[in-house]
Amino acid sequence: MSEDEKTTEDIDNTQKNSDFGDTGSKTYTGDNADSTNSEEQYSLYTEHIVPDNRKKIRKMLTKIAVVAICAVVFGLIAGLIMLLTIKVGRNVFEQDETTTRSPVVIDNTVPVVTTPPETDPTTSETTTPEEITLPSESPMQSETESVTEPPASDMTGESESTLWDADTEARLNDLSADLDVLKAIVNRSMTYSVTVTSSNDANVFNSTYQNYTESYGFIVVINDNNCYIVTKLSAVEDAQSIQVKFNNGITCAAEYVGGDATTGLAVIMTPIVNFAGVNVATLGSSFNLVKGDAIVAVGDLYGFGNSFGYGVITDTSNIVSDTDCSYKIISSDILVGSTPSGILVDSNCNIVGLITYNYSGNTTSFVRAYGISELRGLIENMSNGIVRPYLGIKGIASTNSGIGTSELPAGLYVTNVEQNSPAYTAGIQLGDIITSIGGIKVEDVESYMEVLSSLSPGMSVDVTIKRQGRTGYRDIVYGIKLTAETGDITEIR
Repeated sequence: MSEDEKTTEDIDNTQKNSDFGDTGSKTYTGDNADSTNSEEQYSLYTEHIVPDNRKKIRKMLTKIAVVAICAVVFGLIAGLIMLLTIKVGRNVFEQDETTTRSPVVIDNTVPVVTTPPETDPTTSETTTPEEITLPSESPMQSETESVTEPPASDMTGESESTLWDADTEARLNDLSADLDVLKAIVNRSMTYSVTVTSSNDANVFNSTYQNYTESYGFIVVINDNNCYIVTKLSAVEDAQSIQVKFNNGITCAAEYVGGDATTGLAVIMTPIVNFAGVNVATLGSSFNLVKGDAIVAVGDLYGFGNSFGYGVITDTSNIVSDTDCSYKIISSDILVGSTPSGILVDSNCNIVGLITYNYSGNTTSFVRAYGISELRGLIENMSNGIVRPYLGIKGIASTNSGIGTSELPAGLYVTNVEQNSPAYTAGIQLGDIITSIGGIKVEDVESYMEVLSSLSPGMSVDVTIKRQGRTGYRDIVYGIKLTAETGDITEIR
């Protein structure tokens, strides 16, 4: 083979390899081409045919659509069949249903027959013996108890006159009379009792709502211009609006006049309205109460207004002392709720105590009230808008202090001085004995409160004390300006 022919053959082989796309194959020319081709392994690209998945997806979606359409059609058919069945069932069983409901209405009227009827001469003539025995059966009687009474011969020879004699009937008549008196007391107290409703805006989750609070109140004064009512301070002090409902059903607006944080009492005022059937409460005396006296509690005793309870006084010796005041506490055996408010009424329907939550309302389940005698001046001041002057001490009578063995001077023994009070600023200390205020003698808490009640905030007054020193007690006079909250010393002599 000539040189030109070999070159032409190599070119043809190279073209063939290029046509198959074997870019990795090698081409040899010259004399070594045959031996090299026998040793090399030529690899060619293999073409794989990939199936089209879109056809499968289209088939699957088509099947899902068919199933959904069938389900909707089946649901519609089932619903139509159900509606048809209900309609047919109502038409078929309507008569039977009406027949079974009628005895229920009749049965509901049966318990009315079991209540004992009032005594009526006309009914005794027509009542059969079986109907007479029905009221004697108690609905609360146990099933194991027998309703058959033993014959008279089996009652150990006791006759009916022994079990129900004239003395027993007389005692029952007395009990009935006592209950009538109790009812009269309650009815009388309701004529001067009112319901006080106060409202405030409450913000809950950035939304404003009206918050309503109901509390008990009683009418203490009605003059030519207004009606004054004593109620609970916490219910009306910051109220945006106050409404009062009287016993005769009349409702009118009221306004806050004054309050006392120590006792938790407040006075509100209403204009003159139709007071037909409405009375003014009579304030009695708590000094005359003794253990065992009958008492009636009226007010918001159990979480709702216009409720009452009755019992006896169990103690009158307790005294609660607070800043610039001291009050007698009346204890009773009348059960109340956790936040009671109301009044204590004696057998003459006079108010002798005021029940507030401020004193032991959360630590006892029995009524405990402030004695009314100590609160007369406070109620009068609140009704007139007079603020009680503030000196800022707590004390007891020096004769009852029980401190030391030596005899103490007569006066009010100071047990505590409020910080930043007029007494504190002036320099009155624990252990001092106040003997006079404004030239008026002070011997105990009662006389101290009486002197303060005659004064008013802003007045300057001389307070004389006795303070113990090395050689005994010496007199110190402080000139103090009284205020409702703070005071300042003006002169010391």
